[in-house]
Amino acid sequence: MMDILVIGTDDAIRTQIAAGYLAYYAQERLRVETAGISPALPEPEVVRAMQSDFIDVSQNLPRAVTDYAGQHFDYVLTVAEVLPADYLSGITYNHLVHFSFPVWQTGGSPEQLSRLQEAIKREVLLFLGSLP
Repeated sequence: MMDILVIGTDDAIRTQIAAGYLAYYAQERLRVETAGISPALPEPEVVRAMQSDFIDVSQNLPRAVTDYAGQHFDYVLTVAEVLPADYLSGITYNHLVHFSFPVWQTGGSPEQLSRLQEAIKREVLLFLGSLP
C-alpha cells in the first residue's frame, strides 16, 4: 500500500477534494493523509459538493503539515499555487508532485466550485493512471 500526503494552504478545500477522490478511486491501494500550512475545518460547501459524487469528507479533521514531521510518504502532492519554501521540513518522500489549482473562496459561486472539483477529479484520475 502506498502512502500519500496531500498538502494545501489550509487543508479545507483543495486537499479535501483531492484526498476524497484519491481514496474513492484507489480504494484500498492507497493510504491518503491531508495537511495544511494553516489548517481549517473543511468548508460545508465542499462537503456538499463531494457528497454529490457519493464521497463523504465531513469527518476529515484538518491537520498541520508539521504533524507529519519525521514521517515518510511515497508521494507528496501539493495542491496550492504557492507554499512556503520550508513547508516539507522533516517530511521525507519518494516523489513530489505539484498541481496548481485555483483558489476557491468560501461563499464563491457554486459553478466555480464545480469547475474546481472537476479539474481536481480529472488530475487525480490521471495521477492514479500513472502509478505503478
